[in-house]
Amino acid sequence: MAPTPGFTITIRFDYELNASLQVGDSVYWNPVSPMGIGFLGTNSNPYHFGHVTKIFNNNKKIQVLCPYWDTVQNQPMPNAIPPANSFISFSKNKVVNNNNLLGYYALVGFKNNIGNPNSATPESSIEKVELFSIGSEVVESSK
Repeated sequence: MAPTPGFTITIRFDYELNASLQVGDSVYWNPVSPMGIGFLGTNSNPYHFGHVTKIFNNNKKIQVLCPYWDTVQNQPMPNAIPPANSFISFSKNKVVNNNNLLGYYALVGFKNNIGNPNSATPESSIEKVELFSIGSEVVESSK
């Protein structure tokens, strides 16, 4: 099997990395206005530039494998490398990261502690309160 052409790029951030960032996530960039008030140009679609291969949380860095390599010119393709101060985003693989819960039942409890909101350890109240909404997504996972 021939190696995949491409290159790696390491990006350092000035802030903590998103806790849900994982190896394999797709990474994108958008050019940002010099005034910092939005994306540059009329096309706000992000440029895909690779997948996360390593995460260095202590150093606030990620390593990205970028497959956009011009084998004829032996250089990165246009828009493959994000310029300085670009907006960097990522997306998850929806096949792997399905966040729905699976199972046969759920047990849910509600506690009315509205009686004394200033208490450090609120106790249950018997005062009548109104619950506005409760939501759930139920999908049968097996038969």
